[in-house]
Amino acid sequence: MKVVETCFAAHYIVLKRLVDVKQTLKSVVISDIWAVWRQSQTDRANNVKTFILNEDWWAQIDYL
Repeated sequence: MKVVETCFAAHYIVLKRLVDVKQTLKSVVISDIWAVWRQSQTDRANNVKTFILNEDWWAQIDYL
């Protein structure tokens, strides 16, 4: 049981931190620097950008 409780707490802390830096994350994924990095990590970068710019995803995090 302790492992599950610890795991949930860790996930909650990470999600809280993501919400705290939401605007910064959005700024990064629309920046020129991101476009350069994205060229070498196309699939990963596109997935990250899709999530960061998706307001429904943020709403789900806020709901938690």
